[in-house]
Amino acid sequence: MVQEMNFSDTPFAVSATRNVLIGVGLEAEAELNWFLANDPRASFTCSVQGGMLTWRHARDGSCTGWGCCEHPLPILDDEPSSAYKFFTLLSNPTDDIWLWKTYPCTYGMLVEKSWYNFSTTDMYDNKTLLQRFPRGVSLALDFAAGNTWCPAEGQPLPPDYACVSGNSSCANATYTPGYICKCWDHYAGNPYIANGCQDIDECKLPEVYPCSSGICKNTLGGYDCPCKYGMKGDGKGGTCTDVFSPEAKAAVGVIGGILLMVILWFTVIHRKEKKKTKEFYKKNGGPVLEKAKGIKIFKKGELKPILKNNNIIGKGGFGEVYKGLLDNKEVAIKKPINGSVRENEQFANESSSNLKSSTRTLLGSLVVALKLKPPCWSTSLSPKVASMTFFITRITRRLSTWMHV
Repeated sequence: MVQEMNFSDTPFAVSATRNVLIGVGLEAEAELNWFLANDPRASFTCSVQGGMLTWRHARDGSCTGWGCCEHPLPILDDEPSSAYKFFTLLSNPTDDIWLWKTYPCTYGMLVEKSWYNFSTTDMYDNKTLLQRFPRGVSLALDFAAGNTWCPAEGQPLPPDYACVSGNSSCANATYTPGYICKCWDHYAGNPYIANGCQDIDECKLPEVYPCSSGICKNTLGGYDCPCKYGMKGDGKGGTCTDVFSPEAKAAVGVIGGILLMVILWFTVIHRKEKKKTKEFYKKNGGPVLEKAKGIKIFKKGELKPILKNNNIIGKGGFGEVYKGLLDNKEVAIKKPINGSVRENEQFANESSSNLKSSTRTLLGSLVVALKLKPPCWSTSLSPKVASMTFFITRITRRLSTWMHV
């Protein structure tokens, strides 16, 4: 029996890698012929063991040479223009008439790999195989567009170029003339139509694009899988691990708790000190002195450069007197050792009185510092004052307590 298969005018060719040649019967021999560009005819055969041993050793299942033979198709890498155009199936019946009558059927098939399972009943009747496969056998074909290779880089595309979709590429066919079009990685669709290759949302296909331990983010032409916050590693490889060990996390928690307690403690202390400062300011007559003219209120920090031991010019049982510069003026500052609440309450009135009296002799302005206990009082020195002793004696008798900033 001879059967011709010609795909020369189609984009298809018999696949050399996905088909096999099979022969079934007593002493059956299946022969396949094809044409090559440099060799007008080539062939190979598949033969079944003959004689009495065939039917005795034949077993259902895969082809072993007893009752059924199988042969792969040759892959001709050096003949890319080759094509299987037709094949011939031959049967050589045995001379044993009894066997021939018992097993009269022989077949030859070009069939897809692993598709056919041999059955000894296929040798009994020519209708058995047809009943098993009423639609015929399965044959795998390779597809290739055109009859030339892909255009080289920089060459113009031919008018009938088939890879019309963006995000696609051309690849030469392996075992037949022509080429095939493929969508790029991370794209899917039909590369033979315009806009046929579309971006894949890899995050919807976790079985193909893994991201088991990360956060999947789809991108154009790919996807990202960074590890979750607080973790490091490769999300795609499933190797995300905690940045800190459980011991380190516990240590950070303890340190964080201690820092929080320290911050709260300093906040409470700061509020208490601020409240105490306001109380001192009020008790030392701050609101009253704010209304008085000629009195300037200083903060503690502004007096610190003067309130140093090397600036002391007088010292007694009630306090110390410092000399220095304040607003580019030479001043004397009285710092009492202590003062009662009642004395501090009298401070504002005394400061106002001192201002009036000092303008006659000192030609300066009175300044006070109210926000610490005891308060400080200072006045600028006049060049008409002969000595600091006279000045200190005059003013300290009237002021027993002073605010210190």
